[in-house]
Amino acid sequence: MKYLAQKRIANFAAGLALAALITTPTFPQIRAQLPPQPPGAQAEIRKPPVQGRVNTQTIEVNSKPSRRFIPFEMKDPKTGNPIPPDTRITLPNGKSMTAAEYFKELNKLEEAFNKIGYSLRDTQQEFVLQKSKVNPNLQRQAQRLVTAHKKSTANGLNQLIDPKFLENKFRNEIKSDSGRLQKLRASTLMNDPCATERARFTQLQNELSNLSVNIPPGKPENVYETAALRRENWMRRNGEEFNRLKQRLASPECQLGPTGGGSGGSGSSNHCEKMVKTWGDPLGDSGDSFSAYFNGRFELNGTPAATTINGESRAGGYIFGEGGDIVRVTGNLNAPVSGTMAAGLNVFVLGYSVYNVNQNTNEPWSKSDSVSKTFDWSKTIYFTLGPLPGSATFGAHGRAGISYWVGLRPVYAAANFAPEVHADVYGEGGIDLLIGGGGVGVSMTLLDAPLRIDVESSNKFDDPLRGPYCFKQVYIHNKLHALDGRVYAYAYVYEPCWDWPPICKKQWDWNIWDWSGISTEGDLLNETQICYYNLRVGGPPVAQ
Repeated sequence: MKYLAQKRIANFAAGLALAALITTPTFPQIRAQLPPQPPGAQAEIRKPPVQGRVNTQTIEVNSKPSRRFIPFEMKDPKTGNPIPPDTRITLPNGKSMTAAEYFKELNKLEEAFNKIGYSLRDTQQEFVLQKSKVNPNLQRQAQRLVTAHKKSTANGLNQLIDPKFLENKFRNEIKSDSGRLQKLRASTLMNDPCATERARFTQLQNELSNLSVNIPPGKPENVYETAALRRENWMRRNGEEFNRLKQRLASPECQLGPTGGGSGGSGSSNHCEKMVKTWGDPLGDSGDSFSAYFNGRFELNGTPAATTINGESRAGGYIFGEGGDIVRVTGNLNAPVSGTMAAGLNVFVLGYSVYNVNQNTNEPWSKSDSVSKTFDWSKTIYFTLGPLPGSATFGAHGRAGISYWVGLRPVYAAANFAPEVHADVYGEGGIDLLIGGGGVGVSMTLLDAPLRIDVESSNKFDDPLRGPYCFKQVYIHNKLHALDGRVYAYAYVYEPCWDWPPICKKQWDWNIWDWSGISTEGDLLNETQICYYNLRVGGPPVAQ
């Protein structure tokens, strides 16, 4: 019979405890086991469970010189009198057997433990028999993460991450947007001989992109066939025009030079058109017992003809090599000076698509929403604790999702994303012994990481002397708590001591994880870029 033990995450007040690595304490007495709780069986998103063996190269066994095996005699330890073999006994865990069965199993275990230097006659009650090796990079990775979270210095931080503030700002700016757009469109057309073709090509690109949204694995075959048919029909209607515009815009006279106008074949480009920002670091690696990570990338582009934002954010972890992205968010915004604007947002939990937005619009548009899903994945491992074979299932469950706001106007793209993941570790299983038992103990946070992201890429015309410019901003704030807690497996045996039947207990532990984790908060990015296009600004306004 297997004995289960599991406890949900406790948010430990770990602070920035980075010096503590996995420890192997020696216990003067056996501690109370963690109470059992079931895994997240009712999670909305579940990955199929997998099985595997533990890599023995990652485990250190605290073995000692072997001992000579001396069998236990079938005698009362208090009186020394022989015990009849057919005497029935009941152990404290409720198992019942004859004295002969008990002593046969007792001596079998004694001989096995003697070979690695231990004995049921030892006075010590609990032993750390083995421990998992610590990733040598763990400490350095934790230090890098703490350093990356800089103290918040942004002015108006609460406004930057408040969707209501952003929506009000967006609506107020629409009221006075006509003057900005008249000047921007006039300047763009004066300096870009291919502006009309560029706007149309951007519109077609957005349409095709929206037909090619990632389809997660495991969908019925007809879903893929329908998506392919949509793309074929679109190419039949628009393919000739699309290819013609693509060839035209690749010609030398349509290349935007350093001033935003035609380059005349120079091949040069504005050095600040593209702003690329990345963030995140792993904590551990996928081959460790436990690891976690978060990362992302944003690319903000600005030309006189359009502003764009493309980004991706991931957060996830591994348990005995099983795992990956818990939540993944991709987004793209395209805001040409004229023509159709486009927005796309996709949210995946454990690789399954749970939410998407695909919006084409010719008018100013904004949207706010949220999605959150419970999840669960697990791996069953087979291991040995000293001479004892065992199995256990370890997994992670919790909640992941996003809340967001996005806004589009001509040559204005902005978004506020708040992806979150809260993942706790659980375990169940143990070791089946006739005269004892075993289990696992878990109290651990795998990853708790709510991000706050604010991005903007827009063209502005509020400087009459220098003309239009592109404004780009990326602000990311994170509160990180990861890999905090203890995970262990244990086995115990009821041994003869001062009375009969036996009431004393020996326990052997495998320390799988024991670390105070990382807990930190701060700004990962807070950067602004302003790029003047150096366009001529004269001439009459362009009709809208």
